Amino acid sequence: MSFMINFFKLSKIHIVRNGFDKLVISVFIFLPAFLNAQTIKVSGNSYEERCNALISVMITAPVDGSWSVPKYEGPYCFARLIKGVGFEDALLQLDKIYSRLLIPENRKMLDGSNIHFFDHATMHGYMLAKDKLPEPLRLKMKQFMQLSDFTKPSGTLNMEMMMRSAAIMAAEEWSDFKDAKGNNARQILDSNKPVVMKTLNQFLLHNCPEAEAFTYFSTNVMYVRMLAEFSKDQELKRLAQNTYQYMVASLLPGWNQGIYVGNPLRSKGWGNLMTGAHIGSNAISMLCWAYFGNRENQIEVATKAGNENYALNFWLLYPGKTKPDPAIFQCYKDKKYPYIHQALLGVPNLVRFQKYTFQSDNFGLATQSEFPYNLTESQYTYIYKETKRLYLAWQSDETPCVFSVCQDNPERPQRFQTKSNNLGYGENPYHRVLQSKKAAIGVYNVPTDYMDSPTFYRIYVPFTQKGIKFRMEEKGWIFCHTGTMMFAFKTLESYKWGKSRFQVPGHDVLTLKDSLCRKGSWVLETTEISDRYKAQSLQLELKKYKDEILKTCKIETIDYSGPHPTLRYFSLDKEQIELTFFAPDEAYVDQYRINGAPVKFKDEYVFDDPFMKQKNGSDEFSIILNSGTKKFSLNDGLSGQ
Repeated sequence: MSFMINFFKLSKIHIVRNGFDKLVISVFIFLPAFLNAQTIKVSGNSYEERCNALISVMITAPVDGSWSVPKYEGPYCFARLIKGVGFEDALLQLDKIYSRLLIPENRKMLDGSNIHFFDHATMHGYMLAKDKLPEPLRLKMKQFMQLSDFTKPSGTLNMEMMMRSAAIMAAEEWSDFKDAKGNNARQILDSNKPVVMKTLNQFLLHNCPEAEAFTYFSTNVMYVRMLAEFSKDQELKRLAQNTYQYMVASLLPGWNQGIYVGNPLRSKGWGNLMTGAHIGSNAISMLCWAYFGNRENQIEVATKAGNENYALNFWLLYPGKTKPDPAIFQCYKDKKYPYIHQALLGVPNLVRFQKYTFQSDNFGLATQSEFPYNLTESQYTYIYKETKRLYLAWQSDETPCVFSVCQDNPERPQRFQTKSNNLGYGENPYHRVLQSKKAAIGVYNVPTDYMDSPTFYRIYVPFTQKGIKFRMEEKGWIFCHTGTMMFAFKTLESYKWGKSRFQVPGHDVLTLKDSLCRKGSWVLETTEISDRYKAQSLQLELKKYKDEILKTCKIETIDYSGPHPTLRYFSLDKEQIELTFFAPDEAYVDQYRINGAPVKFKDEYVFDDPFMKQKNGSDEFSIILNSGTKKFSLNDGLSGQ
């Protein structure tokens, strides 16, 4: 009974359980069913209430020690410790986790990427709850940290930074600390602080390379917040605090009232793209909801312990001194639609991405156009492993509510690898995309010697069966009504529906009739349901849209059979969008054109939209409010000017 009482002391959050109308206190009556439910709806009217709502769900999820991974189970235990709910059980499970990890035959658990997640979860949790941890458990956590070599470079950005920031925390906490290679605390600090400082400065000046990544954004912010909250080094602490504010502000352009619309360099599979009614189904959407809310200030989330989204975002939800600046919240409230957002992102020495997003009231359309500058390496590099070039998402009472043109891809686009990843998991490098306002086009031309086994060149286009309310086809176009907006898609190559090796649950998947097709193009139009389309039924609204497109829009191909096929499209907005294909080992020479004018790679701004601006390389960024502009000076602390 004490557990139930404590639960309701945590917060005044409003919980809506599946199958019941709005219940607040009466949810107590249904608590056993609530604990076993797979999903619930939570709400909150402020950042603090929403964070508390999500953590309150975490402390109801059973943690029984049947799986012992600090990356996932640890946050559930630490949530209990800071809330004072299930306190003894949480300590017991943490003790079991670290006791097992210290047994030599269990060291295989430390292989691969898990070790750096474990390091971060261990030190972040330790710093958050160390006054509640008994001394024997503290010692075990210290002993676990001493199993790592903290002066050895790691792999990816997020792994490297999790490892190095955890090393700094350990070295600051224990003056007698030594890692697996015998490096003492001073050596660990001297080795890791300069790298962390340099990387955080790169985030501030050039944007985080994994910005907009639906999974990895939370991974990156969580170690930044740990440093901002707990580091004893005032120089590093201030830099981390500035970086945290900058990264939260960078979410403003992409968060569209409950759907996250951006083009991540790293997106792990089709399921990772899902937004809409179940926006808690990916990490970045859950985090954005906590920061900014949505139209109803309510989302549906899973209650199962070990949910990755909770595990990542817990470190960004717990009460602390490091939280978003009020100007960032006000900026979100001040946003007006539609608007166009442009940003720069890149992988050093390989390729630059010019990111373009049209955000409308009921949907967002995002693309990225590539400008490679290392012409010898960029076609066989890991950067295409998880990239998404086109992403459309719309407001909906259903999930999924996304659309994207996909190409199959390997684990990493290198010739010696032949294993395909999950559907929707990245694309090969021989595909170019260009957008202007509400329309986008794409052209691809995959050479015959590019990774033949298996075939990493096929396009496939999933159409959601739930998120699309009505669909019709005419003259090669596919017209779709989602209930809140409409879109039309056309591929110039003959297509088919039906069975293929591209099977996406809950979707009709378009593939090409020519299963060996390597060259092709497509067009996408999107629209709000404006007054000129409104009618008595979805079918009539879609028919009006269809008739206008067939009458107004025009598609031209130029030298389509050659090595550099060109597509020219005249959109509903009377824009002329022209794209000539060029391979990754070929230079960009005005192959992107809007209304006849070449698209130049504009590097003046890292962020350029009506609400947030930052010049490339500037140590200052601006949040634009209805009441005026607030400037954040990144090197001198977050002092509004």
